[in-house]
Amino acid sequence: MLNPVAAGICSHPGGFRWSSYRETAAATRASGLLDLVVVLGTLADDVDAARARYVETVDEAIARHRARGGVWDAGVRSSQHAHVRWL
Repeated sequence: MLNPVAAGICSHPGGFRWSSYRETAAATRASGLLDLVVVLGTLADDVDAARARYVETVDEAIARHRARGGVWDAGVRSSQHAHVRWL
């Protein structure tokens, strides 16, 4: 979900049309392609709390990325990006 941000396509995964972010964060209607019970169940038992934690986690990861001066960009654009930690 953070790949479009890392690649410089958008500044937030919610701005990328094909990202699962909007569906997971309940910003768009469920497509049925994601098993949101599995995805959100790893974050909290309550769906609303899980969605809030998901959004918070993504926002924190983006903030860390920006604080490091866009380290993802250099890692993703290189041929050796296995060291990049997305979350």
